[in-house]
Amino acid sequence: MPMETGHPFLERLGLDEMADARAIRRAYARELKLVDQQRDPDAFQDLRECYETALSWAAWDARRRAQAEAESAGDAAGSGAAPEAAAAPEAAAPAAQDAPPPAQVMTAPVPAGEPDAVADAAMAPAAQAGVAAASAPPVPDRQAPWDVGRALFHAFCAGLPGLEQRRLEPREQPWTDALRAALADERLLNFETRLSFEVHLAHLLADGWRSGHEFLFPACAQVFGWDSDRRALGRLGQAGQVLDLALEERASFFAQDVQQRTGQRNVLALLRQPDPPSDQRLAEGMGGLEQMMQRFPHWLPLIAPAAGIAAWRERYRQRHGRPFSLDDMPASAPAPAPRTRWGNAWVAWACVMGLVGSLRLFGGSGDGGSAAYRPAPSEAGRVVERLRREEAQDASRLGSADGGQAIERLRRGQVPGAAGPASAGAGPVAERRPAAQARPLTQAQLDDIGRRIDYKPGPDARTGPVKVRFQVRLDGEGKVADVKREEAIGDPAFAAAAEKAVRSAGPFAPATSKAFQLTYSGTVRKVRRPAPAPAPATSSESAPNPPEAAPEAAPAAQGDPQAR
Repeated sequence: MPMETGHPFLERLGLDEMADARAIRRAYARELKLVDQQRDPDAFQDLRECYETALSWAAWDARRRAQAEAESAGDAAGSGAAPEAAAAPEAAAPAAQDAPPPAQVMTAPVPAGEPDAVADAAMAPAAQAGVAAASAPPVPDRQAPWDVGRALFHAFCAGLPGLEQRRLEPREQPWTDALRAALADERLLNFETRLSFEVHLAHLLADGWRSGHEFLFPACAQVFGWDSDRRALGRLGQAGQVLDLALEERASFFAQDVQQRTGQRNVLALLRQPDPPSDQRLAEGMGGLEQMMQRFPHWLPLIAPAAGIAAWRERYRQRHGRPFSLDDMPASAPAPAPRTRWGNAWVAWACVMGLVGSLRLFGGSGDGGSAAYRPAPSEAGRVVERLRREEAQDASRLGSADGGQAIERLRRGQVPGAAGPASAGAGPVAERRPAAQARPLTQAQLDDIGRRIDYKPGPDARTGPVKVRFQVRLDGEGKVADVKREEAIGDPAFAAAAEKAVRSAGPFAPATSKAFQLTYSGTVRKVRRPAPAPAPATSSESAPNPPEAAPEAAPAAQGDPQAR
């Protein structure tokens, strides 16, 4: 039975954090006997990646333990040393540069605070005088592979300010080119070195938006192959889980009609402006902001400043005396996902992959065997390319990348995210759809399924992301005939509650696609655990102390701009 360690590669091998290289090899040999390499090459590749990652992690963990023991012995032997010894030049470097990672944050050795320090240094005015990557000191060849990857990551981050000056180029192309150039370093041919570079970069992205991250994130997804093969994110630990959910929500963003995407991009452009918006623009943009916070709780903090989101909400509250409510939006605006009795304790946003080509992707409208079909990575890559082309077309409609025309649209009173009475259900994508082609689920149908999900974290639920993806097949009458669970992350009770809601949905209209994919995700912040039973009083004068308050279950509340 897999152990819960927080490290997916160890759990795949059935090991805990005390495993050494010998135990990892034995576990790999045991699991390898259970995999048919000819019939299931994907399972073999996944097992092999977990094995290699586990060996790299074990080597790092052994070095960390040895270093800790040496430092403890040195402290004990030199407790009476002169105080000036602590002022040696080597001790002047920030301790965070070599600190091991907390196990609950990453599955690979990445210091929790290191990406912040790196990014802050990268954005310093002194670094903006030129591309600092070229002037970064060379990395000694005899360093440990993990340290080499970290040093190369530092050099890459130091060059990011120079990319900020090239915003007139097409979207994320400068970031893509810079990332490919960094990966061309021959030292990154080493598996552990490349993994170190990728893990540090993933941690930087998952830590939240900084200027340019709206371009760096899709560039990384393309170069590292996260778009086409989500298994690559599994070896990146909790940061990889956050990015996986963000990519899912990014695909959901592009599955919307063009007008809705345009309105939401207007809000994003305003959020990234250094100056606060006027009261009028704030009032016009709050609806689009709150819609995105509900629908894209993991993706939005990666592409927009969390401080800006919090500032918008606070200014609205001060001006109107209460927080913004989605009920305040005009009736013509599309209804967002409703709040549950948790007050948006979890965020369920379903995406129907392939808005126009759903039949081609998921096996047609017939009932035979479509629910068992899973797109190959290459086919998923084609879906991502189609979405990227749509994004480029939308950008050309908006004009320049500085958001000027987006702001002008808000000035003219166009509410972000509002579809208008004449466009309900008839966006540009719908107009091009042939009449005979099956339709995806409507937003109202998705919201209805979301209302049915009755999920409450139990006492054994772990905090962190929760996600479940289903392949759904309808019968000839539009009723749910089969629900196949393709992926589940986090608390199994969340997946069970979502599956129950999907099975109870319908029946749907005859024109609805007979096969489609649904994904629900969220974040469990805290879990209420039962308080220990008080000990019986030994006498009438003694009474047991009251139990300490148990932490409340508060998964990713809507009002928390840091929720991812």
